[in-house]
Amino acid sequence: MLLVAGYDTTTTILVYAYHLLSKHPEALEKLREEHNTIFGSDTSVAAARLREDSKVLNNLPYTQAVIKETMRIFPPVAALRAGSQSVELADLYGTRYPTGGCYVVNSHHSIHSNPHSHPDPDAFKPERWIDSGMERGAWRPFERGARSCIGQDVAMIQLKVALMCTIRTFKIEPVYEEWDAMKAKNAKLEVGKAYITSMGRQKDRKEQVGGERAYQVECGGAAHAKEGYPCRVTLLQQ
Repeated sequence: MLLVAGYDTTTTILVYAYHLLSKHPEALEKLREEHNTIFGSDTSVAAARLREDSKVLNNLPYTQAVIKETMRIFPPVAALRAGSQSVELADLYGTRYPTGGCYVVNSHHSIHSNPHSHPDPDAFKPERWIDSGMERGAWRPFERGARSCIGQDVAMIQLKVALMCTIRTFKIEPVYEEWDAMKAKNAKLEVGKAYITSMGRQKDRKEQVGGERAYQVECGGAAHAKEGYPCRVTLLQQ
């Protein structure tokens, strides 16, 4: 159940890790340097090195920081809880809110974008997770407490292994502009001249949220990148 139920959210986290690293080449270079240091520069033996000593995954602080920063910016799921007559929520000013007869959803995006807990919240800064304290409850993609995700340790291991096996072998980058051109071409072929004219008037319109084209949309209970994240995967020279 851990493996089957968690593969979808783990996959979308991995997609956003590739996306953010493609936008921040300095972070990508630091990640590759860490992997070179731990596993050696020969990527073909990295998996064998891991099989010999799985504990090396504990020696990847920057890799873990990249994963945590990715989940801070793009949390994969939300948490829904049934309220109770015996449970109240309180804000910073002491105002109390009954939850009986209600469902309560944590807004992970709001929590993770709070500048009080995460200075410069719009920036991708994996370094914030290295040797720095974090306010309790300020990072909760797996939620917290007795009902936190029981698969979070497995997910972190999977993500570390996936990045270790791919990040020095492939270059992955979004190609939304090419995707738009392909869709426009298909529209011209399929729907006729009247619609083409309409498309032409809207050709400069960009679908973005907060300046981000790969914004999250709900799909199958988890948050996925818009349009399924059209991208190009290039094999790096070995």
